[in-house]
Amino acid sequence: MIWNSRADFISDDSLDIAGYLFSKKKVDDGIFMFCHRIDTCGTTLSLKVKVFVDLYDGETYSENLHGTPRCGKLCVDKNNFSDCHNPCANRYVRVILEKLHQKGYKTKSG
Repeated sequence: MIWNSRADFISDDSLDIAGYLFSKKKVDDGIFMFCHRIDTCGTTLSLKVKVFVDLYDGETYSENLHGTPRCGKLCVDKNNFSDCHNPCANRYVRVILEKLHQKGYKTKSG
């Protein structure tokens, strides 16, 4: 299967978000994993967070709370798709992850 756009890719019912690999060095270098669940494929695809950054339009934070007592450790659980409410540099990734999981995304342009 070839997707003609990112919107086609995300809205494909045979494609599911399979997880998230957290990057300690740079938030945008984290990886979203997708599983293509059709009999003729079954491939797991990996795409960097930066491909989806425009799906987030909320507040951003500069401090990375990973490894601090204030960290909820959601980023290190690759199968947890829920939002994190801590004021952390990684928070926007959690919001995008939840949107991808629910297929409830919109770009800033609509």
